[in-house]
Formats: sequence, structure tokens, C-alpha cells
Amino acid sequence: MSKILATKYHTQINNEILPYASCGVTCMAMILNWLNDKFGTTYECDDDKLFEILNSKPIIDIAKELVKEGKLDKAALEYRVDNPKTVIDESKFTHLNNFKEVLVVLGNYITKEVFLFKEEYLSVDEIKKSIMEDMPVIISAKFTSGGHFVTLVGYDDANNYVVDDPYGDWNKSYSSETLGRGKKLSYDIKKLSNAVTFKKLVDGVEKYQIIRIYSNFEKK
Repeated sequence: MSKILATKYHTQINNEILPYASCGVTCMAMILNWLNDKFGTTYECDDDKLFEILNSKPIIDIAKELVKEGKLDKAALEYRVDNPKTVIDESKFTHLNNFKEVLVVLGNYITKEVFLFKEEYLSVDEIKKSIMEDMPVIISAKFTSGGHFVTLVGYDDANNYVVDDPYGDWNKSYSSETLGRGKKLSYDIKKLSNAVTFKKLVDGVEKYQIIRIYSNFEKK
């Protein structure tokens, strides 16, 4: 059995703000675009505008509270700058886009929890179930030395995830000719699972940290 969601692809390479370090908000943009297409909502799904919202006072205030509560690494705020467009060396810039906890806050802020974004640990079968229910998931792994977010939008009969990769093609080590061409790529499930940054065993089953979306749309 296979399933591939008809998501619209966004590439971070075209972003005005931190094009080489904005994978998180670009994946969020793809998710929000999908919700708009499926449910007729009108959520902001421009990558750069989402990055600006991510660095706005309401999100920063929530992030500060999460740091106080020990739910967010203080590095999320320590290296933030007021104007990311001024950053020259993106590889040394730690920003809110790098943290699942803050991306979850962004999703819930944008949708006003009509769609509930949650950070969870899911098995491969549970990830497939979410996709079967028409909800893609965001996952981070060591695709690059600094880590990287992609959106899982399907799976096939050959034991692959179908991935919208905002940067390019991991299968080809993100060679220059693949940059910005990460639409509906096949990534081996075992290889991707081995590269996932955060995972744990639950009752003997390996689970992977992801961002999952639940629909409260009928309650809107």
C-alpha cells in the first residue's frame, strides 16, 4: 500500500531571510499551505512572512516562558537577532527556526489551535497512519551536519517515505544541481530513521520525534 499527499512544495533556497537555515519555517509553510488547500483556510504560508511572525513579540514571549519552565533550550533566544536579514554566516546562527518546540507554538498561533500542532514520538507505522489520515508530519534528522527539517508527505511500496525536502536531494548529498529541487523525493525509511536526531524505545518499538497536526476544524 502507498499514499502520497498532493502537497505544494516550498524551497528554502528562494527565501529572502536565511535561505540556507530556514528549513523549519519552510516546512511549516508547506503544512499551512496544505491545510489551506484541504480545508479552505487562509493561513499565512509565505516562508519569509512566517519567519517574521516567528520572531515577533507574541512568539518570543511564549518562548521566554518555555525557557523559564525548562521546556525550551535557552540557546533558542541567546543567539537570536532582531533582524535576521543582517546575518552573514548562517551556519553560526542559532535561531528559533531550529527548535520544534517553537515551530509548534508558531503553528498553534497561526491557526489559533483550529489545528493543533504537537511534538510527539511516533513509530513508522504511526507516521504512516497520520499520512493515511491526510496529515503530513515534520521530522528532523542529521541530513546535514547541523541537522535539517523535512516534511513527510507519503510512503510507497518500496519501503520509502515520500518527502518534500525544502533544501534539495539528500540522496545526492545535496549537490548543487539538486538545491531547491526536493519535491516528492523517495527516502529509504530505514536510512532516514537511523538519521533521526531524537528517538526512543517504547515497549520495544522505536519511535521518532516529529511535529504532528490534529484537526479541530469542525470545532471552528
